[in-house]
Amino acid sequence: MPASHRILPLDALRGLAALSVIAYHYLLRYDQLYHHPHPAPEFLHFGAYGVQLFFIISGFVILMSLDKSKSTLDFAVARFSRLYPAFWAALAATFLAVRFFHLPDGSPGVPWKDAAWNLTMMHKFLANAQDIDGVYWTLERELLFYILMAAIVAAGFRKFLLPLLAAIVSAGILRDLAAALYAHLPGSRTLAWALNLDYLYLFLLGITIYSAAQKWTPRLLALAALALLAALADKGPLHAAIVAALFLLVLAATRFPLPLLTSRPLLFFGAISYSLYLLHQNIGYIIIHHAYQLGFSEPAAIAAATTTAIALASALCFLIEKPANRTLRRLHASHQKPPTPLPPPLTPTTPKPTTLEPATP
Repeated sequence: MPASHRILPLDALRGLAALSVIAYHYLLRYDQLYHHPHPAPEFLHFGAYGVQLFFIISGFVILMSLDKSKSTLDFAVARFSRLYPAFWAALAATFLAVRFFHLPDGSPGVPWKDAAWNLTMMHKFLANAQDIDGVYWTLERELLFYILMAAIVAAGFRKFLLPLLAAIVSAGILRDLAAALYAHLPGSRTLAWALNLDYLYLFLLGITIYSAAQKWTPRLLALAALALLAALADKGPLHAAIVAALFLLVLAATRFPLPLLTSRPLLFFGAISYSLYLLHQNIGYIIIHHAYQLGFSEPAAIAAATTTAIALASALCFLIEKPANRTLRRLHASHQKPPTPLPPPLTPTTPKPTTLEPATP
C-alpha cells in the first residue's frame, strides 16, 4: 500500500502488538518451555493477544488494499513484495542461529526438508512441516486470508464479499457448537484450514470497521455481532471480551485522534513490527539462554534479547524489507502495458483556394 494511504495509528497498533507478543514470549513462554530463575506471572499470557490484534488490523488493511488495487495481480505483487523478501531473510537467519547455537533445550531446529517447505509460508497446509520459528503459524493464517479475499474479488463477487464471509464465519460457529460431529466429516479439517474457520472472525471485525467508514449500518453491526459470537463460541466469554476490546481499540484508532498512537517511538516500532515479529522468538530464546550461562541476571538477559531483536529487526526492515518492497513494486509497474495513447485530435484545416484555369481553346 502506498505511503499516502497509510493510517499511522494502525501502524502504531502494529508496534504495540509486536511488543506485547515479545513480552509474552520472553517472559511467560520462555519460562514455560525452559524456565526463568523466577516464575513469570500468569497474566502475561494476555500478551499473546497481540496476534489477534494483528489479524483485526489485517482485515481492515487488506480490504482497503484490494479496493485500491487496479487488479488482483497488483494486489498479489504488493502482498508478495511486502511479505516474502523479509520472511526469507528472517527464516534463513533463524534457521542458521538455531542450527549453530541450538535452542535452550539443545534442539538444533527443524530438518532441512521442513526448512525448505517453510519457504512457501504455507508449509503446514502443504506438507505439515514444522515451523522454523514458532511465530510462523500466523503467517500462514494471514496468507490464506489474502488468498480467500483475492479469490472472491477476482471471481467478480466483490459485492457479495460480506455475505460470503458471514456464511463462512457462521459455518465456523456451527463447527464449534457441533465439534464432535464435525470432526468426523470427510475433508472437514482441510476445509476448515483453507477457510480459516478458527480465525476468520477476527479478520471480519477489521473488515467491518473498514466497510463502516461512512456509517455503521444495521448489516455491518450484525456482522460485527456475528464475529463476536464466533469469538464466544471459539474460546468462551473472556476471549470474546478481549476480542471486543481489541475491536474497539482498532475502531477508535481509525476514527479519533489519539496522540499516543502517533508518537514517534510507537510509529518506529510499527515500521519494524513485521521484521521484529519474524526475528524475535527463537533468536531471543537463544540469547536469553546464553546470557544466563554468562551470569546475567533475569532482567539483563531479557533486556539483551530485546535489544538484539530490535537491532536485527531494524536492519532487516530498512536494508531488506522496505528496499525489496519498493524494488519489486517498481519492477512490476514497469512491466505493465502503458495505456494506449489516444490519437491526436483532428484540427480543421482551411483548404487552399483553387484557381480555375481558363479552358484552352
